[in-house]
Amino acid sequence: MVYRRFDPGTVRFVFLSMMFLASGETIVRGDGKILAPNATARITIPDQQALIHYADKTQRLVIETRFIGPGTEFAWVVPLPAIPEITAVTRGLFPTVR
Repeated sequence: MVYRRFDPGTVRFVFLSMMFLASGETIVRGDGKILAPNATARITIPDQQALIHYADKTQRLVIETRFIGPGTEFAWVVPLPAIPEITAVTRGLFPTVR
């Protein structure tokens, strides 16, 4: 597994975001929820694509998303069944699949 170390401010923001989501005050879809520190910020997701690959009892999920909103600090909370291993893929993955 790959674990990344985050600064305390980021950890606090993600924790508070998770608590907000757990409170039932918002709609959460399978593709996750983009959150900003400013709760009134309007965030839109103009396009998104995903690839799910299952082989040898391992499921791989690749998501490419773009979002528009004010500021530069965002958290993207994606519901997953377990702690994921996060790795980068090449930018050519989705054009190749298409």
